Amino acid sequence: LEMRVNALSNSVATLQKPVELASPNIVGSSNDAEMKDKDSRKKNLIVYKLRELQSDDVDDRRAADIASFVELCIGTLKVKLDQGDIERCYRLGRREEGKIRPFLVQFVSEVKKYEILKGAKNLKLVHDDVYKGISIAHDLTPSQREAVKKVLNDEKERLAMGGNQENVKVIVVGQTSKPRAITVPVKHS
Repeated sequence: LEMRVNALSNSVATLQKPVELASPNIVGSSNDAEMKDKDSRKKNLIVYKLRELQSDDVDDRRAADIASFVELCIGTLKVKLDQGDIERCYRLGRREEGKIRPFLVQFVSEVKKYEILKGAKNLKLVHDDVYKGISIAHDLTPSQREAVKKVLNDEKERLAMGGNQENVKVIVVGQTSKPRAITVPVKHS
């Protein structure tokens, strides 16, 4: 019986070595997939609450989306767009009555993406109902979105325990790299 146990122990030990050697490769491949996903999204922006044309014709909706986005960039964000700056763009999710789907824009270069993000501060000054409420964000991977959400919730909990969440707003910065929360005073108007 003792010889059988020793033989089984040796068998397990020899099987365990290939598993231990393969484990880092499995973890590494998921990190590689995450890096590829991040890389594929680095030139993307998502525009929230950009009005959507209520038409059954896909081509009409697509043309209206592009025209609205270009008008937003030129008129409100003060960013000049050339015809070749946008690689592709489309709405995310299924069409539903009364719901505005997010609009994903992929640029040819990251430079134009960051110009638009820099101009997004002008959205706060908009009084026009067409562009009021629009926000622009990075296209984050699911793990990045989860990390941002965790940082945000942790900071809100910390503020709630301290009792000073009345006149502050929590913002997460560094979303694409290492997210961290900051608090800014709320301006009452």
